[in-house]
Amino acid sequence: TYIALLITSPYLIYLIIYAINDLFNNGNMALIASVIPGIIPIFDILIVILFSSVINSSASTLISNEKYMIRICKIIPVSYYKQVIAKLLVPFILGTLSLLITVITLVSTSLISFTNGLISFTLALFLVLSNLIFGVYKDLKKPNFIDNSNSNNLASGVLYCLIVPLIILLIDLIIILIFYGFKIDATNLFTICIVIDVVIVFILFISSLINIKRKVDRYFNLIEVN
Repeated sequence: TYIALLITSPYLIYLIIYAINDLFNNGNMALIASVIPGIIPIFDILIVILFSSVINSSASTLISNEKYMIRICKIIPVSYYKQVIAKLLVPFILGTLSLLITVITLVSTSLISFTNGLISFTLALFLVLSNLIFGVYKDLKKPNFIDNSNSNNLASGVLYCLIVPLIILLIDLIIILIFYGFKIDATNLFTICIVIDVVIVFILFISSLINIKRKVDRYFNLIEVN
């Protein structure tokens, strides 16, 4: 399922962004797009990071999926932190490849500009990495080696991947509404939103990386091996 989502995500994201752009340009939302500058590219970018984040939420069960093989992780002469990073490499590389194909598709079909494509790729890349680290941290904190579904950890990972982009969207909309009264042009308003988005994503990435590096040994040692 994960591989299937990665393969189909460029096409799915393309269809969604095409529909949203058409709605804002020709549909009932055209008035909003004319009143609120910069709303279309912001929505396009957030669609990319939203779907990229959710699709890569599989890390929420990386530790639990080890099952009884976790005992090997506890005895091999490799630090727990390096083992976690190694486990993240495969989903991160696959997710990055899918994201790159998505952005190339959107830019080559002129749905988004090259600049917005670069912004989308950068934001989504760091947010996906942050989400992967968060998912592994949650799973490491409370692994499930018995229930094959791992539904709780997966649900929390997906929820986190949904909430973060939606919060970013809400912040962007608030910024647009606040600064719109100052008659700031669309380019400057868009730049303000993107700078704030980059700061938010970078803080999430750094905090998640520091958090798991500090606590990975503790939670690995708490895992009981039968």
